Amino acid sequence: ENSAPWEGLAMEVSDASDDQLWQVCRKLPSDFEPYGERKWEGKPRGKPDCGTCRWFQPLLRPGKLDWGACANPHSPRAGLLTFWEQGCERFEQERESGTGDTRRSRSEFKNRIEDILRQAFAAFTKGEVAKSNGLPKEKDHLAWHWEETIEMSLDLMVYRQHA
Repeated sequence: ENSAPWEGLAMEVSDASDDQLWQVCRKLPSDFEPYGERKWEGKPRGKPDCGTCRWFQPLLRPGKLDWGACANPHSPRAGLLTFWEQGCERFEQERESGTGDTRRSRSEFKNRIEDILRQAFAAFTKGEVAKSNGLPKEKDHLAWHWEETIEMSLDLMVYRQHA
């Protein structure tokens, strides 16, 4: 019986190990060696990698920017899980200069927003369950508290980022 490599992986991508991500990552001939068949002929420092491509969208893995997805519609890796060293012939240098620290900071910001949204969704779900189970009239206002919580949290986060 053939099973898909992701079967049994009941986790979020942010929790996946590198080995688990490699199980589902497609390797293409256009990827650089050792992942594909393309050889880099230039200096090692000049090798275009996905990590500095403007189309690379890092996965939300705390402190790690090595895995992502390609968003370039003209790339053979478009829409695929991608390791930052795989590369492709459609590489485009990111427009805003940035260091690993800058990208890591953006990734941490995305992680915090994802956490806030997850908490808000949990609060919303609890409120909906409470309403369907007959929330007492005097506590009805608590079912909508999640909207205010997420709005205040996002306002504070944006304020801190720009301060």
